[in-house]
Amino acid sequence: MLVHIKEKIKDIVTDDKRKPFISNRVQRIAIRLISSFFALILLFTIVSRVSGSAAVASVQVSTMTSGELTAQAEIDGTIDAEDGISIVLPEGLKVIAVNAEKGKKVNEGEALLEFNKEAIEREREKLEDEIYILNQRISLSGTGSSDSVLEAQQALEDAQEAYNRLTANSGRNDCADLEAALTSAKNNRDRVLTTTKQAFVKEAEDNLKSVKESAENDIRLAQQALSKAEYGTPAYDSALQNLENQKKYWENAITEAEEKLKAEKSRTDFSNEAAVMEAQAAIDDAKNALESAKRESEYSREDELYAAEKDIEAARRALKKAQEQASVSQTETEIEILTYKSELSDKEKIRDTLQDILDHDGHVTAPASGIVLKTLEKDSKTEEDVDAVTISRKGEGFVCKGSLEEESAENFSVGDTGELSYRLDGRTQKLNAQITSISAPDKNKKVLVTVALPDGTYTPGMSAQFSLSKKSETYQNCLPLTALRSSSDGDYILVLRKQSTVMGTEWIAARVDIIVRDRDSQMMNIESTEDALNYSDQVVTGSNKAISEGDRVRIED
Repeated sequence: MLVHIKEKIKDIVTDDKRKPFISNRVQRIAIRLISSFFALILLFTIVSRVSGSAAVASVQVSTMTSGELTAQAEIDGTIDAEDGISIVLPEGLKVIAVNAEKGKKVNEGEALLEFNKEAIEREREKLEDEIYILNQRISLSGTGSSDSVLEAQQALEDAQEAYNRLTANSGRNDCADLEAALTSAKNNRDRVLTTTKQAFVKEAEDNLKSVKESAENDIRLAQQALSKAEYGTPAYDSALQNLENQKKYWENAITEAEEKLKAEKSRTDFSNEAAVMEAQAAIDDAKNALESAKRESEYSREDELYAAEKDIEAARRALKKAQEQASVSQTETEIEILTYKSELSDKEKIRDTLQDILDHDGHVTAPASGIVLKTLEKDSKTEEDVDAVTISRKGEGFVCKGSLEEESAENFSVGDTGELSYRLDGRTQKLNAQITSISAPDKNKKVLVTVALPDGTYTPGMSAQFSLSKKSETYQNCLPLTALRSSSDGDYILVLRKQSTVMGTEWIAARVDIIVRDRDSQMMNIESTEDALNYSDQVVTGSNKAISEGDRVRIED
């Protein structure tokens, strides 16, 4: 018996172990379906994230910083023997003595020509004045170019303010008098209604009072007639009947008068009364006048807003044109300054030469040892742009001359030093050399750069390369050159702006128009046309695919 019970318990335990956790088949199917659904959702989410990351461009960014730009240039030139050393003097100076005739060998510092010291001093002072004027022109060049831009910006601000004033004005001020007239007409109608109601009530009250007085009088007379008649006679019966009739008649009359008074007190409609009709007509006229004025005011306001919008558009076009003209004017000014500086350099050289003559008691001295190739005669006068004296350096002087683009040449000036490299006897030679002159641009917008070479061994006609590198002033708004983009509307950059969406916060590429003030091979100095750029803004400098304004992007890790 005990063994049988143990076997039963064992069978029950075994059945419980074999029994599934959820015995209901429908529930098991539902759980499997739900699990599959969430697994698919997870899979689709992963695929969506991956595909979204692949579709959104990855960008590199940078922020504005201060820095210096480095102007660089490579000039391919030719080494040649330097022409004779020439001395150029202002026009009209008279030679009073010739100390070294043509062909004479002279030493450095030896007297060549003699001039009147007073004439030299006058010419030197004249040159000082011309140098002062040139310096002033250089300082003042381009100062007015920004005035037109500032005026255009102010005009745009004024147009925007005028538009804002129009939009802020509801237009009700123009109809204030008509609104007041309508209010007055309504108040008058209310007074007329009150007065009319009071008049009808008073009339009913007076009528009730009159009826009561008449009733009292007639009943009193009837009672008197009854009291005079002898009881039991026909006259008495007639007087009694008359009294009853009078009471009944006046009771009805009083009731009718009281009902009339009650009706007048509860009456609200007086629209058919002449005074009320006249007051209502005045209200209708005032309403019509106000509505008509409002319509006219709205039409006029729409015209004014349209005109104000046109003024804003015109001001924006004028600002853009002024900015473009300022950019062109800046280029012209830079060319003008370059010309002034070249002229200034020439005049300063002549002034220094005149000062040297004064320091040597009116004598022109040899700048170096050599042979007099050309000189003036006694009592002759100097001519404009004609050498007064030319001395040969016996082949010891060499220069390198080469062409450079005008735009690149604007970054350099006479006196700048660079590295000259050339090949001699199969070996590359390198040395430092200095720019001695930069010519005016030719029709192809190229300038001739002349570099003076130090003493050394050179072969006329050999090729050489002159490398220049010069740092600019420190600029505050510098960005990598790779951030620059251009369109038909001008230069611009793409700046990242945050945008909130249902998927979270995203980065959107926004366009900011700029003006490039200076650049080198890697960086640029810019100015935002609308002051829409901050130092904390992240500017796109590169991306793994083409992007444009309004595109979603992600910052590369």
